Amino acid sequence: MCKPTLLAFFFATFLSSMAVADDVEIYFNNNGAQAGTSMVMFTLDYRSNLSSVICNGITVTGGVADFSSCSWTADFSDFNSAFDLSDYDTDGAIDFLEMLRAALRYVLNDPAFANADMQFGLMLNHNYINRCEGSVVEGCSNGAYVAMGFRDHNTGTPNGTEQLLEHLAAIPSPQGNFSHPFQGKELYFELFRYLTGQNVFNGHVGFVDYADPCDEDNLNDADGGTSCGGDDIDFDTLMQWDPSIESGGRYVSPWGSGSNLQCSGVYVVNFMFGVSNQDSNSDDEIEAPN
Repeated sequence: MCKPTLLAFFFATFLSSMAVADDVEIYFNNNGAQAGTSMVMFTLDYRSNLSSVICNGITVTGGVADFSSCSWTADFSDFNSAFDLSDYDTDGAIDFLEMLRAALRYVLNDPAFANADMQFGLMLNHNYINRCEGSVVEGCSNGAYVAMGFRDHNTGTPNGTEQLLEHLAAIPSPQGNFSHPFQGKELYFELFRYLTGQNVFNGHVGFVDYADPCDEDNLNDADGGTSCGGDDIDFDTLMQWDPSIESGGRYVSPWGSGSNLQCSGVYVVNFMFGVSNQDSNSDDEIEAPN
């Protein structure tokens, strides 16, 4: 009988009580003899809270950073090695998103995980435009998308951990309207469709994501519409949805033909700053019979 593998992460995120990290088992298959790969989907609440500064006054001399102004340094100085120079070299500060990236680097690169049988993925919410659910049309953003489908944690070049960190590094810290609400219900609905190999629903509804002033080109388009002129933001491909897990408008289920993951436990780790909201537009589709 298959048993879900326990997810035993300790995330040294140093986030305030506003942020909640939660792991939720959402599916596992009972057919089989033993536990399978642990498949962990990370989700990021892309609200403006992510840009809140946790520590400032960091200085760099001769390529060496001084973190003495950061409260954790006295008791946990080893953690400072997890930061990348790009996290603090321009402003001498660490915000929540930069702290999260460092925490994941620190934990997932620990030798204890070197041979762990795990896969990682990443999901994000689109921006929110009311009644745009399932509508891949200009001016619309709604729901959530899979930025990175499940990848083996320690195989491949880059491996799953490296790819996850590359995706997070490509995402700029949000500010003001350069942010998205956490549409939790619709995020889980899109994940369900990915896991079961159904049609992409909200995954491509991203025309006004990340405060792009041009609402004529989608998140994955390199060129703006003809009327946008120079008012267009083209994003890093790592911020777009993952085309490698799709075929003909449908998701390719990680449990599909030839997969050895049917006996795997699936977990979701939500990095949140509050409650889910603006996530009811897709209710009719969610409640529709199969």
